[in-house]
Amino acid sequence: MELPQKIIDLMKKFGDAEIYIVGGAVRDLLLNRQVKDWDLTTNLVPEEILKLFPKNSYYNNLFGTVGIIGKGGEIFEITT
Repeated sequence: MELPQKIIDLMKKFGDAEIYIVGGAVRDLLLNRQVKDWDLTTNLVPEEILKLFPKNSYYNNLFGTVGIIGKGGEIFEITT
């Protein structure tokens, strides 16, 4: 089970903060399936995540989820 470089790079941007892969991505990794939807969780609040990704993120809901838009247009959802 190997993580794609795009996920490793994304997680490194969180520095010393906690960041974990969650949801269906975990299931798919354990079953050796291709992950199509990356969901993560962190101990940072949405405002802190937005500062890490000022040009390619958005936050507009009540659930604490920040969307980060990857280079290919893929969206990574980060929930606090």
